[in-house]
Amino acid sequence: MDTEATIRRTIALIDQCKRLKPGYKSSCERLVSQAVGFTLSLVRSAGEMGVKKFLEDTPPFEPYQ
Repeated sequence: MDTEATIRRTIALIDQCKRLKPGYKSSCERLVSQAVGFTLSLVRSAGEMGVKKFLEDTPPFEPYQ
């Protein structure tokens, strides 16, 4: 699995949720929560497998603000 692509998709999902109408935000927030959890577990697994270079290097994209 491509960790960088997963992080980018998670950020895109967060951006999409910000534009939704209030009635749809709660279900979108649940999706974002699941996506973030998955992304964190993916990064944690990469770190445990010895791929710490990913965690130490500056990401090639702007951090989400």
